[in-house]
Amino acid sequence: MRFAVIGILLLVIGGAAGAYFGLGINPFSDGDDDEEVVVIDPLFLDMRPFIVPLFEGQRIAWHANISLAIETQSEDDFEYVTLHANRLRDAFALELASYMNLQWSELGDIDAVLLKKRLRLVAGKIVGRGYVREVVITDFVIRRPGTPL
Repeated sequence: MRFAVIGILLLVIGGAAGAYFGLGINPFSDGDDDEEVVVIDPLFLDMRPFIVPLFEGQRIAWHANISLAIETQSEDDFEYVTLHANRLRDAFALELASYMNLQWSELGDIDAVLLKKRLRLVAGKIVGRGYVREVVITDFVIRRPGTPL
């Protein structure tokens, strides 16, 4: 008798677990789980590439070619950032020229993670906080002047 009760109990538990994992049916819910999860794809504003001269002393020793994309979360944010794209480009060019030369002269290298953080701060100052989710570096090349890409 004891084995029959344990067997039936295991059969019921196994059936509930199979329905839950296999079919996606939750046998213990009361039917109020009709909430849909809305996933919003981010929108990206691609910017024209920046060519930043890197100085060693008084001469241009290297060129940094950097391409950026600005990630926004909604259509309204995308339109707002698009309206301010020229101001963002000017502010990014100033920040790239100053900060990249500072890093290059002190470290001999450029830290892309710190550069992204700085560009995100600049974007927040220009368009306001919350409009720009991320500044994405899509391409980054450092080369000698006169050499092809």
